[in-house]
Amino acid sequence: MTGYRCADDSTAAVLAEIIVETTNRMNRLQKQESENEVRLYEMRGDIEQEKAKSELLDIRTANSNKQAAMHGLAEGEKLKAFLDHTAKLMPDMQKRVDLWKILRKTDMLDVVGKGNAKLFFTPNECNLSIESHEHDDGARGMAGRGRDHVESDASAGYEKVPRTP
Repeated sequence: MTGYRCADDSTAAVLAEIIVETTNRMNRLQKQESENEVRLYEMRGDIEQEKAKSELLDIRTANSNKQAAMHGLAEGEKLKAFLDHTAKLMPDMQKRVDLWKILRKTDMLDVVGKGNAKLFFTPNECNLSIESHEHDDGARGMAGRGRDHVESDASAGYEKVPRTP
């Protein structure tokens, strides 16, 4: 025997359709399995990538915390040295702390002043008052009616600064 053959042509056609449909179905299933496998590998890759990002974030956070702690310790040492050094010159601890705060504000203003930042103060924040003095100067008209000047807190070491028109 060398092969099989249906006795009826219509049966042969039905069997051929069944074989083609079964083959197509098997191909679709295999294709779907392959697509599922690819998606699974992509998901696993995404999971690994997110785990790596999470580890990196943990490491960066730990380093940032260590840097902040070191900076805090350094600032603490500076303050201690300042307080110890100024103890003989200024026995009152509160005055030494207030002086430290003023110096630190000066340092911060220096840093801000070197950049493009804009800093706004209210008169209350600066201990600032503005006065206007009326002068009778008919030649100047409205422009010369007054001269403003700024008066600061003398206890902080500031003087009155005249404002020129």
